[in-house]
Amino acid sequence: MAETHLGRRRTNGSVTLDVRRRIGAQVFERVAGTDGAAKRARIHFSEGERWFAPDRPIRTVHGDASIFVGGLRALLLQSLHPLAMGRSGRAFGLPRRTRGGGCSARRTSWP
Repeated sequence: MAETHLGRRRTNGSVTLDVRRRIGAQVFERVAGTDGAAKRARIHFSEGERWFAPDRPIRTVHGDASIFVGGLRALLLQSLHPLAMGRSGRAFGLPRRTRGGGCSARRTSWP
């Protein structure tokens, strides 16, 4: 058990939950800005039909701050694939490697 700043005792589970909430609030402020709460209210509490019902898992997943960590992880994992990075480089106008380059991926055409 850990003590709070008010001297009350808490279980480790509530300490973990408190840390998660504080980190989630900090991530939310960085992503949504200082007026993020007003934006959230305008989007989530306005009248109208929704794509997904409140009890659907997608609402739970997208409502958690860990979605940003998962998205970043997915992008980093994609960046390890040589063909994906080669195609991304061409899309942004980066020059291709020469024939002697270190990439072992099969090339369909040479520069």
